[in-house]
Amino acid sequence: MLERYFIKPATIDRIRANWLGSQIECYVEWLDSEGYAERNIFRRIPILCQFGDFVQHQSVSDLESAIAYSGST
Repeated sequence: MLERYFIKPATIDRIRANWLGSQIECYVEWLDSEGYAERNIFRRIPILCQFGDFVQHQSVSDLESAIAYSGST
């Protein structure tokens, strides 16, 4: 699904290499199924990748702990 929105293989590899990569890819599939515009996906995915990098630098290694950093409850 990422190939549909991102042309450069390096970009796709970088997203998949992120420790949240599988969740991000599922999110892209969900956004697509809900009919979100391409530009919304282009804006959201880099933010999610940055968030994944941030929480990884905070020594977070599981999704439940990452959620605590997101401000969601």
